[in-house]
Amino acid sequence: GFNGRIIILTGRNKPLLSKINSLFDGNSRVNSVHFTDKVHIYMKAADILITKAGGISSTEAAVSGIPIVFSLALPGCETYNARFFSQRKMAVESKSSDEAAALALKILAEANQGDAMIQAQRDNINPYAARDIAEYLVEKNG
Repeated sequence: GFNGRIIILTGRNKPLLSKINSLFDGNSRVNSVHFTDKVHIYMKAADILITKAGGISSTEAAVSGIPIVFSLALPGCETYNARFFSQRKMAVESKSSDEAAALALKILAEANQGDAMIQAQRDNINPYAARDIAEYLVEKNG
């Protein structure tokens, strides 16, 4: 079974924070974090990320080299992001919270699957895109 820690970043959603705190009160392996500007640190420490398919968080996770499970993508941009990432093997999609948890456990148990996902992220995402764009603009506008 799973013997790690689960960190849930709730953003500014206080009702969600309260619900998680009451559900897991006394369980030292499940921790909730209200809004933080340290998301990048949590990502660097993570073995896997379950998230919605927002463009910025998805790209940040891929640049950080974290296996990603998308859960409950909203119609529109998030479904396109989830499709883009999953078609390139940079993430997997789930249709429910239970499926997301099962996929995450499977990826954690099979290191080669997570490693393949991280390699696909390296192959498809330029971690220096912002720098490259800035350099290009400086060159063009000299």
